[in-house]
Amino acid sequence: RYDSAAHLAGWRGPSAVIVAERDRIVPADSGRALFAALAGDKALRVVAGADHNDWMARVGPAWWRETLAPMLSRSGPTTDPVD
Repeated sequence: RYDSAAHLAGWRGPSAVIVAERDRIVPADSGRALFAALAGDKALRVVAGADHNDWMARVGPAWWRETLAPMLSRSGPTTDPVD
């Protein structure tokens, strides 16, 4: 079993936890627990009625824009171009 919370314990960047409401592989409660364990800016998105392998068919472009907008609007670290 992969311990996502332990592996993300040091992450302080923005996160989105996507939960399939009726997931038979990774129970929704596991996703909610991961969300609770994360630090930093975070969002929890529960896809109603979805199972593990069909949640992406239940969301569309507007859902993705809403989910990713907070993360994409943040300025990341700047780097100088390499010559």
